[in-house]
Amino acid sequence: MANFKKFLKEYGGDDQISGVDIRDATKAGYSFADLDAFTQRAKDKGLKAGNSTQIQLDKAAKNNASSSSPPSSSNTPPGATSTDFNIDNVKDLTLFNYPFQSNLLDKSLSSAEAIAALQGDASKYIADANAGASMYASDAQVDIAGITSASEERWRKYQAEQDRLKGENVATIQGGYSLDLQEIVNTGAQDVAKIQGEYGIEGIKLSGAYGLESDRIKGETARDVASRQKDAQIFGNLMAGFW
Repeated sequence: MANFKKFLKEYGGDDQISGVDIRDATKAGYSFADLDAFTQRAKDKGLKAGNSTQIQLDKAAKNNASSSSPPSSSNTPPGATSTDFNIDNVKDLTLFNYPFQSNLLDKSLSSAEAIAALQGDASKYIADANAGASMYASDAQVDIAGITSASEERWRKYQAEQDRLKGENVATIQGGYSLDLQEIVNTGAQDVAKIQGEYGIEGIKLSGAYGLESDRIKGETARDVASRQKDAQIFGNLMAGFW
């Protein structure tokens, strides 16, 4: 048997056993048994092996099987080769495959029954889930309707209370405003009357003072006019004497 460490050193340097590695190892003389065992041990050590690796292993196994000489059969008639058709071998193969095929059929039927049972259970589960979801949706709709109704009722009560408070506040403000306005009006009327009275008194005083001053000015003016007329008369008489 070939050495695993040598195989790993030659073909596992990149931390994987690829299909190319298996092909090269096959050309180098490694047997299928060694390659299969080494690949498995490499996987156990953490090296990667992809689909191409298995493909090359399958080719190596096929080549190994074809290179092996087939066993001799005592049922081969004299003069016949191992490749000739042998009815006994076919019968043996048929008898060997029958239990296998029967067992496979039983397994298939059992699997079909199991799948059918699973599908039935799944359908029942889905139906139950749909029914539960429908019931939940109905209950949710009822709850939503109740919540909506209660919310609307609270909102309407709140709105009515706010309207009432707003009306009371408006009435209070209007009443206070009316009282304040009336007080302002009354105070203004008193101030107007007082001003009018003071203005009347001052007007009378001013009118009297103006009348006295007017009379004084008129008297002085009359005296000045009389004095000027007298002077003019005297001047006129003097001028007439010269003529």
